[in-house]
Amino acid sequence: MSPEKCLEHFHDPPKCQAKNKLVYIKTHKTGSTTLASILERFGYTRNLTMAVPEIRHGFPRTGLFNRRMVWKIDNISSFDMLTNHARYNRPELDALIPNATYITILRHPLAQFESMFGFFNWGRHIHTKDPIATFVNDPKYINATISGRATHNSQLFDLGLSLKQTLDEDTVNKKIQSLNKEMDLVLITEYFDESLLILRDLLCWSVDDILYISNGVRRQSARRNLTPAVKKEILKRSKSDLYLYHHFEKVLLKKIQKYGVCFEHNLREFRKLQNEVFEMCIENNVSKQLKKGLVEPVLKKNSTEFCVNLWRGDVTFTGLNRKMPTI
Repeated sequence: MSPEKCLEHFHDPPKCQAKNKLVYIKTHKTGSTTLASILERFGYTRNLTMAVPEIRHGFPRTGLFNRRMVWKIDNISSFDMLTNHARYNRPELDALIPNATYITILRHPLAQFESMFGFFNWGRHIHTKDPIATFVNDPKYINATISGRATHNSQLFDLGLSLKQTLDEDTVNKKIQSLNKEMDLVLITEYFDESLLILRDLLCWSVDDILYISNGVRRQSARRNLTPAVKKEILKRSKSDLYLYHHFEKVLLKKIQKYGVCFEHNLREFRKLQNEVFEMCIENNVSKQLKKGLVEPVLKKNSTEFCVNLWRGDVTFTGLNRKMPTI
């Protein structure tokens, strides 16, 4: 196919009807906040009804999701999207949003663990040269942390298994096969832009709908290198998550291959457009320092509504969605 035809496919609105019914299972520290912001921007700008938690921006993780957790469940007749953290429970989600498209996102367990360690400040009481090494090799630190339940196989935990179940190989295999049938798309953090191109076609959205400004990004100084020994220990603890990740990485790569000869061309065009939008909306070399080592880009003065919505994060969108009138 010629570059002109590829460009036409990239920029022209899809011929299919845009999908408005969506359930996004938001996993922890996987680039999921940026993806949530993309989805929530679509919902907010089209006045869709979002299923949100009553407080904070995530549903309780102590148990699987149930529809009674949804804010104003008794006052709203129907919902279009669920995008906040919720542990996967297909029957309850189907009852809340029938005929929805289901997506989630996965990240390599090593990168995910390093991100969780920094974000949740698991090393705050450890005063050694290599806090992560101390943490993964001493059970007392894992047992002491509030988020201890998330220190191994946390992606499968978010996707509905108990921690005990994530240690059973047969149960994990059955879960992966089930997810393979139930998920319309599993995005991969390490192929984020590539995943978005596949998502765009799946949802019949425009290119503008999948543009983004990254959210929840940690400054480089807040990141830690992992030694080979630490990597080995993390992967031993999250062996099931690694299996899950590699399975769906292969599934995504097959989808990319099926996309055809235009994929690399359209990926370059998408990244070019991303850079143009970033330059249009964001102050150059200026960022705001947030808690937990996070940095936030600064909007240019007198930014357009498009830029403002592109910049907003999922916490902001969740608050805005709570203010939307009930139907």
